[in-house]
Amino acid sequence: MGTMRFVLFFIVGLAAIVVDRVPLAVAQAPCTAGGNATGSATAPALATNMTMMVAPGVPELKNWDDAAVKGCVDLKSLITPGNAKLLGFDTAQDASLAQIGTPFNMYTIGIDKLRDYFPGNLVAPLVKRLDSRLYPLSVGGEVRSALVVSWHKSNNELVTTTWGLVKLIQLVTKYRKADSDFIVWVPALNFHFLGNVADERLMLTPLATRNSYGLIEGVPVPAAVVFALLAQQARAHDENNPG
Repeated sequence: MGTMRFVLFFIVGLAAIVVDRVPLAVAQAPCTAGGNATGSATAPALATNMTMMVAPGVPELKNWDDAAVKGCVDLKSLITPGNAKLLGFDTAQDASLAQIGTPFNMYTIGIDKLRDYFPGNLVAPLVKRLDSRLYPLSVGGEVRSALVVSWHKSNNELVTTTWGLVKLIQLVTKYRKADSDFIVWVPALNFHFLGNVADERLMLTPLATRNSYGLIEGVPVPAAVVFALLAQQARAHDENNPG
């Protein structure tokens, strides 16, 4: 339940390998944090006194980065010539050269919250932060793959739960404008956005073109507009018969 279920559903339709529990190896030099990984993924403040904040008890960022380094090392024991391209690498040997980049915080929007949304409502209450971060993995300065570090509350530990997510990490890297940009996911409707806060306003950049909604990949739209567009479908959505 909880974070693991969110992460498992999050990767549906995206190339990834999910491992519930992998022994953590000792961090080695090739999986170092390249760029500005430490101290980067801060929770953005929104207008109207609403803030998407880290929940009490969530480990500090440095511990997340340490877990990401361990997950990167573990990748070397998981990757094979047969799955290297699925995970974003040209060869299995490329994984040994991977460096960890600046992580993305991950947020989700529940279908019930969307159903209750109407134009003029506050947008921040709809957005719930997941206890997970997405870390890009680069080789030679080019983002090739990613890994997800999640906090298991029951065991009070950080573990890597997912490797891969090639399409997602390439898209969010392409449209990222600041280290504080974050991922927003609407699981019931299968929408993914890159979020950022501009002039105290939450903006969402679609990661795919949806012509029926007037949403164009890479073109930022105010969250209030996106939520108004999705709310009508959310109210018509039948969770027992999603097709």
